[in-house]
Amino acid sequence: MRFMAETGFTSENLSSILSKSSKHAGDAIGALFGAKGDLLLLLSEGRFTAENLSSILHGSGKHAGDAIKALVGVRADLLPLLGQGRFTAENLSNILNGSGKHAGDAVRALVGAKDDLLLLLGEGRFTAENLSSILGSSGKHAGDAVRALVGAKDDLLLLLGEGRFTAENISSILGSSGKHAGDAVRALVGAKDDLLPLLGEGRFTVENLSGILNRSGKNAGDAIRALVGAKDDLLLLLGEGRFTAENLSGILHSSGKNAGDAIRALVVKEPLLTAMLEKFEARSISRKLSGHAAHLSDAIDALYNSVKSELNATTNIPAGAAPELAAQSPVASRTSTERDAS
Repeated sequence: MRFMAETGFTSENLSSILSKSSKHAGDAIGALFGAKGDLLLLLSEGRFTAENLSSILHGSGKHAGDAIKALVGVRADLLPLLGQGRFTAENLSNILNGSGKHAGDAVRALVGAKDDLLLLLGEGRFTAENLSSILGSSGKHAGDAVRALVGAKDDLLLLLGEGRFTAENISSILGSSGKHAGDAVRALVGAKDDLLPLLGEGRFTVENLSGILNRSGKNAGDAIRALVGAKDDLLLLLGEGRFTAENLSGILHSSGKNAGDAIRALVVKEPLLTAMLEKFEARSISRKLSGHAAHLSDAIDALYNSVKSELNATTNIPAGAAPELAAQSPVASRTSTERDAS
């Protein structure tokens, strides 16, 4: 309790730093308490809060003392980056999150790539928040992540130059790609020609698509190809006039590389969705299914079964007819026929 009172750390901060110490918990606590003076020095600079430091040191466990000393040792390199007036302590702690015992190496790598980072910011297209989102949790790989991102700068600017994507859209899609940032950006650019026609249909906005692809990160290329591959099915669902682009993007939010499978699940289960629309609003169904994209078929079945008794009272759906309903999907039938023909 005295330690928390003197440093301003909460029990949550401490448990974050000491996580994974397991059987070494005693040594970890001793190391942390022994580094109290260094912690207070970092806090006294007025740049970092207890939350920032616990984010950076997360999981350092029995190495907490060494990690804190390393962080103190490189603070002279780190503070000028903050002093640029571009990055906040929150931005940097997000990038360095989980570097733990590698905190010293991670900070040195980040500082070593400072000029590259500022070059991206200097273009005036990306904010520190955008970049810290893309580089989030790169930790000890921070240097490699920054260099990869800068190496893909021309591709990034090409995407922005199309006037379709904003920096916020791109950082949403590439969120936490970290050391894979370069590959992720190049994959996104490579799939651009496939993605733009979907936008050109006038049905989906860039915000809808970036929501679906949110945090696909290093899998951005695969995610976009899966989404484009299921384009006809998506547009068919929209064409029914029951679900809007916002409804569908809400259900598919963060499906990323699983977008194709999730869309196909929507198509196959379309009769169940249509049945539920007799009683519930599309946005209500969308909210209930949001976050289940990876297992959407099961989620739709579970939702249908939970409301089936209410539906039976107001519609002509026979009890236990869910499998038969799914089999009757006109979209599923079309997909099956096309598959047989191929």
